[in-house]
Parts: sequence; structure tokens; C-alpha cells
Amino acid sequence: MKFFPQRTTKFNRDKKNAGIHAFRKSNLKLVESFVREFLQNAVDAIFEEEKPVRIKMRLVEVTNSKDKQYLKEIYKDCLDLLKLSGTKPIYNSKYLVIEEFNTKGLTGTSAFEPKPGEYEDAHWSNYSFGMFRESKTGDAAGRNGVGKIMNNLLSGIRCVIYKTHRSELDPSEINDEVWIGGRMEYEECPEQPEDDDGKITRYENWSWLTSSIPDGYDWNNDDHITEVYKPTNDSETLKRFDQIFDIERDDNEYGTTWIIPSPLQEDTVKKTGEKVRTEMTDLEEIINHAITEYAWAFFSDQLEIDFDGKKIDQGNIKEELIERYPDRSEFWEFLDDVIHFDDNKLIPIDKSWQDERQITDDLFTETN
Repeated sequence: MKFFPQRTTKFNRDKKNAGIHAFRKSNLKLVESFVREFLQNAVDAIFEEEKPVRIKMRLVEVTNSKDKQYLKEIYKDCLDLLKLSGTKPIYNSKYLVIEEFNTKGLTGTSAFEPKPGEYEDAHWSNYSFGMFRESKTGDAAGRNGVGKIMNNLLSGIRCVIYKTHRSELDPSEINDEVWIGGRMEYEECPEQPEDDDGKITRYENWSWLTSSIPDGYDWNNDDHITEVYKPTNDSETLKRFDQIFDIERDDNEYGTTWIIPSPLQEDTVKKTGEKVRTEMTDLEEIINHAITEYAWAFFSDQLEIDFDGKKIDQGNIKEELIERYPDRSEFWEFLDDVIHFDDNKLIPIDKSWQDERQITDDLFTETN
């Protein structure tokens, strides 16, 4: 199992990675944007709406030498291509592990290109292969798919691995309940000298985590390429990732586990305004953005998150916000009042009031 890049030619129209460059031009903040995109996608994918989406976030340091070697083998070849594409890897043994519960998982077809009419429900394919696919409908946040790059950008090696427990099975798939996949994104298509004659080998601006590379792989064989892009579902690989990252999930707990190697945080140099990315040392910045950007989701019991042992949910969100942002205490109290307001005290609106120049207490009395 390893990250595998497809070859391309010098006539590749998309040499630069459009997702990375779109984010860079936006001047958005790294961790803040990651939190917005990740939590929005999790809430949108809720499975049982009468229950909250539950998330566990942990910073994990892999210390076992065999585990470290196993992971190193997965992406070691592509780290050289990452350097050739213009990115200096920040690589260590730390991982941000995020487990979603009560979400649908990445359902739908495993095909690189879904059939017409399948795109809206092709969550696995859209996330894995469709950087700018408009897979969401209506006013749903993230419709154009740009946010799919955020998990990669949070990684010091531009990499994300995901293991998904799918709530809906596809009749056309085999052994499709639990899948694992991953993407590494390059700044642009890397070019690698192949021999003394100066022959150049060019690769796509991303690589895919696969365990399905056919013997005698032919770069121009569509069947071989299709085989490479299959998700991994063998039990030994799934168990190995569970063991390394201490992943536990019951059979009826649907959702996705996200593994982000060498997670980063972003600081701004005061004198120059330059943005500097360094190793993530704790979850504090993620916590601050999560509870403010998604305060209503916590208050309304749509979301609860365990931040490495610090659990925040409907029961303590108000106190947490007041402690961290006391200058907005009135607003946090207001949100809490809205949630706990007694519906029996609601005032019915009478259409005839629109003809009144002044609303009096007597009118309120008449409605009771």
C-alpha cells in the first residue's frame, strides 16, 4: 500500500494545482478555514437527525518503530515528488486523528467518474477525485468543492488518509462497507529526470493511496488505471490502521475517520506580515474556531466534540464561550435563552395587526 502518482505529459493543461492556488489567493487563514470546511461537511452528513454529530479529535504521536516504518513506506516515494513540486515537507511522527460518528460516511460509487445522475450521492468519488465538482445542491455550503483541499493543506506533507464506515451500500460494489483511501496534493506537476539522457518523467499534481497496482503496470491501460483507483478494503490493512491510531468504532456507528500527518498551525510575523506554518502543538486554535463558528450547532445539540479529552456539547458550551470570550457574554446568553425558551410563552401573530397603527397590550390579551 502506498501513494501512487499517475504519469502525465508536458501537454497537461493543469500543471498547477488549482485547489492549492485558489486557497492561497483567497488570503484565508489555514486553521480557521479547515475548521469551517470540516465541521460544515460533518453537520451536512448527519445520519440520524434526532441525534448530534459526535466528533473526537486527537493529536497522536506514533512512537512504535514498526508503525513508523509502516507509515513511512506508504508515502516515502511521493515525498520526493512533493519536494520537486516546490513544497518543502514538514514531516514528523505526529498525526491529527479526527473521528466522526453519526455521519453517513463517504457513500456512493468508487468509480473515478460517476455516471450521469450519480454525482449528488457519489460522496466517496467526489471527495477523492473531484476537486471542483459541484456535488452539493441548493444553498448547501461548499457546493463547488474547493474545500476538499483543506485537509491536505493542514498537513505538513499535503496528505490526508481517510477510513470510512458507510451507511449506504452500493449494489454494484463488493465488500464496500468500510473503505480506506487517501490523497497527497502537489503544488504543481512534478518533473523527475529519469536517466542520463535527460529524459523527463512528468506526474499528475496529486497521488492516490492504493493497494491495487497491477503487475506489469501499463500507464496507458485504462483497466490498469481503474484498478489503481479502487478503494482499499482488505481487513488486515483496516486493522493495522486501527491498531496504529487506536481507532474504535462499533459496526453500527457510521462515519469517517480522518488521519492528517504532520498537522500544521499558522502564525503571522508581526514585522513583515508573513505567514509562517509550524508544527501543531495543541488543539487550542481548533477549539476556539470550532466553538465560535459553530456555536449554534453546539447550543442546538446538533454537534458535540471531544477535543482530546475536553468534551464540549450543549451542556457546557455557554460556559466555555463566556470563559474564552467574556466580551460577548450577552450574545452567548441570548443564544442559550433562545434554545431554552418555553414555547408555551410564544405570542401568536394576528394578521389583523397589520392594519393597526399601534400594537397595544389589549391586543396581546385578546390572543390568549
